[in-house]
Amino acid sequence: MVELNKIPHINEISNHGAFAGAGQKKTATFRERYHQQNKVVPSLEEAIRRTGLKDGMTISFHHHFRNGDHTTTLIRTANHKVIELQHDVMNPQPYSRLYQLTGTKGFANKYPVEGYAVDASQLKSAGHQPQVDNLSSHSFMPEAEKAALEKQYEHPILAKFGKLAKEVGGHGGMDFIMCARLIYCLQHGLPLDMDVYDLAEWCCIAELGALSMDNNCASVTFPDFTRGHWNDVKGYKHKYASAEEEAAVEASSKAWTAAWKAAGAKNNLWKLFDAMTKADAKNKAKATKAYAKALAKTRAAAAKAL
Repeated sequence: MVELNKIPHINEISNHGAFAGAGQKKTATFRERYHQQNKVVPSLEEAIRRTGLKDGMTISFHHHFRNGDHTTTLIRTANHKVIELQHDVMNPQPYSRLYQLTGTKGFANKYPVEGYAVDASQLKSAGHQPQVDNLSSHSFMPEAEKAALEKQYEHPILAKFGKLAKEVGGHGGMDFIMCARLIYCLQHGLPLDMDVYDLAEWCCIAELGALSMDNNCASVTFPDFTRGHWNDVKGYKHKYASAEEEAAVEASSKAWTAAWKAAGAKNNLWKLFDAMTKADAKNKAKATKAYAKALAKTRAAAAKAL
C-alpha cells in the first residue's frame, strides 16, 4: 500500500476540492472490487429505491471528473511515446477528432484544421525542394508541398477506397474505409487489421481511468493481454490479396449486388420492409409474413441468376 503522507507536497493537492479526505491508494483489481462491492441491481426501480430518491430531488450522472465535463488520459508506451486521449461530450464545442502527431522533427494535424509542419531539411530528405526560403517547423507548410507529400506517401488502402469513401461519406469517409477494409479481409480470408488484443486494450481504458481517478489521478499499470508476446512481430504490415484475386472477388461481388437489387425490386422487397416496420400491432404479423416471403424469393432469384 502507498502511504500518501510520505509523498512530498501531497497535502497541498490532496485535501482540497474533489480530493478532500484522500486516503490510502486502492490497489484492488476490478474483479476483486466487483465481488467486494457489487453495485449491480436487478432493475432500475431497485436502483432508484436504494439511492433514496424522493420527489423534488435533482440527480446527476457524473461525479467529479468521472465521465464528466472533460477527462484527459496520458498513456506512455514501451517505446517511450506518449498518447494523449481527451473525452468531452458534455460541453458545447466545435466538433474535433483531435488527430495530431507531434515529434522532434515534425508535426501533423488533421480535422478540423489540417496541416503539416517540418523544416526545409526534412522536406528535402523526402525528395522535395522547398518553394519558400523561410520554411520552418513552426508553421504549416504551403499547400503545394503538402499535396506533394500526400501523393508520395498515400497509403494503399486510401488509394483503393479513398475516392469512393468521400462520395459515400460518414465522418469524412473514414467509416466507409474501415468497413470496406474489414469486408476486404473477410472476402479474401486475410488476417484482420484489428484483433482481440486490440479490443481488450481499447476497452480497458475506461476501467484504468476509473482506477486512476479513484486514487488521486495516480498512474496505473497497463495490462499486457498478450502475456509477454506483444512485440513478437517486429513492425506491422497490412495483408493484401493479389491483383487477380481482387479482380475476381470484385467481379463476383458486383454480380451478386446487381442480381440482388434486380430481384429485390421485382419482389418489392424494400416496400414490404418499410410496411413491416411501420405496421401497427394489429397488422404486424401479416406484414412480417409478407416481407419474409419476399425475402426468400429475392434470395432464391439472386442465387439462381449467379
